[in-house]
Amino acid sequence: MILNNNEYIEFLESSGQKIIVNNNLFKITNDPLLLADFCRENIKKNGTLLDIGAGNGILPLLLAQNIHLSKIFAVEIQKDSFDCLKRNIAINSLSDKIIPYHTDINDFFPDSEFDYIISNPPYYRKNSGTLSQNEEISIAKFEVKMTLDNLVLNIKRLLKNHGFFYIIIIPGRLNDLMKAIYDNKLNVLKLRSIKYNNKIKFILVEGRKGSRPGDTVVDTVSL
Repeated sequence: MILNNNEYIEFLESSGQKIIVNNNLFKITNDPLLLADFCRENIKKNGTLLDIGAGNGILPLLLAQNIHLSKIFAVEIQKDSFDCLKRNIAINSLSDKIIPYHTDINDFFPDSEFDYIISNPPYYRKNSGTLSQNEEISIAKFEVKMTLDNLVLNIKRLLKNHGFFYIIIIPGRLNDLMKAIYDNKLNVLKLRSIKYNNKIKFILVEGRKGSRPGDTVVDTVSL
């Protein structure tokens, strides 16, 4: 495997996979690791999974060994990230398990709906800060190509009835996410706050399409 400039290979201990990381884009951070652990904990039935905004493929790689997932579909809009995603699938010999798509999620029309959908979306509104000069970083961090409203609308469109979805978000956007979920008549099953040094850093959300509204399980994990 020939690496491009500013790329290196890292080992994902929790899944036993290798991953190509581009230093000019993103290093491995805690949020996809937290979301993958949350999914492993809750995915108990067989089915297919869609990752919206897959980036270099870290979430599909982390979940590839889940015996309940027959196929993982990974949609990524950005060219360089998608190239990295394809190579990460190849170096781990996972082409039979992970299916990559280079497209805008709004233009993604699969043959069937999914049992599970996951996303680590852009956290910040487009006008909430200074955009990076690196377009790929701006698109990944800010709502340049996909807003939370648009994400949840596509989750509703692509998720099977009674299917589950999993999202990680920062506290400052939780109200926006919850409004989008309820506006689309989806339900929230679980909220998990992730604390670092007694401060909530992330919130993990488990939701479902087509279920009756009920009590939401709320818990906190300190790291």
